[in-house]
Amino acid sequence: MTNGGKGHLKQIDIAILGGGPAGLQAALVLSRTRKKIIVFDDPEHPRNAASHGVHNFLGLDGLLPTDIRKISWNQIEK
Repeated sequence: MTNGGKGHLKQIDIAILGGGPAGLQAALVLSRTRKKIIVFDDPEHPRNAASHGVHNFLGLDGLLPTDIRKISWNQIEK
């Protein structure tokens, strides 16, 4: 449980540690099952931020890591 910010407690079903490709994939799948999730991630740039592109990632081959994160979060928030 976590504080919902308005003086009441809100139930969280699943906590995901890490906002890399695997953590964001888990968040996407679980959000579509209507689970209440929270993702814990470092606010700094991802470790692979300097990469010129991520390859062999289904459907997102060649994109920059920051672009993959943006696309992932947009899909999770739908």
